[in-house]
Amino acid sequence: MGHQCVGRTADDRKRQSGAFGDVQKTVAAVRQVEHPQQRQLAPASIGLAADPLWPQLPIGALGIAFGILRYLVLHPSPIVSPSVDSPTTLAIVSLLFLVGLIQEMLFRGILLAVVIEAIGSRGILFVGALSAILSISVGSLAVVCIALAAGLTYSVIVVRTKSIFGVVLAEGVANTLALVILPYINAQ
Repeated sequence: MGHQCVGRTADDRKRQSGAFGDVQKTVAAVRQVEHPQQRQLAPASIGLAADPLWPQLPIGALGIAFGILRYLVLHPSPIVSPSVDSPTTLAIVSLLFLVGLIQEMLFRGILLAVVIEAIGSRGILFVGALSAILSISVGSLAVVCIALAAGLTYSVIVVRTKSIFGVVLAEGVANTLALVILPYINAQ
C-alpha cells in the first residue's frame, strides 16, 4: 500500500509542506537578526524612511478606534490622572512614544521586513498573528482579536507606505486612550 496517507491528496501534502517550509524560512530569517553583523538592515528597509512625516499623521488616527476598543474590552482602572504634573506627563509620553516605538520597530520594522523577505506577503499574516499571540496573557479572546486586527492593519500599512511612523503614532494614541485618558474620564 505504500506510504500514502489515506484521504490526503498530493495538493494537500504540497500545501502542508509549503506552510511548514514558510515556518522554516521564517525561523531561519529571524535567526539572522540575532546576528546583526551578518545582516545589514538599512533604515528604509525597516520603515524608517526619510519621506515627509505629515502623510503619516492620518494613520495615527487609527489609534483612536483601537484605543476605544481596547478600553471597552479591558475596562482598566486609571493608572495616572492626565494633568500637567511631571509623573503624569512622563507616563503619557512613555505610552505615546516609547512603547509604540519599541513595539512597532520590533514587529512592523525589523520582523516584518525580515519575514517578508523570507516568505513574501504571507509575512503580513505571520507578523500580525505573532503580535496578537502575545496578547493571550491578558486572558481575553476579544483582546487577542483586537490585537490581531491592529497587527494585520499596521502590517499592511507599513508594507504600503514603507514607513512605521504612522503606526507608531497610532499605537501610542491607542495605548494612551485605553490606559490613561478614557479610564480617567470614566472615573470622574
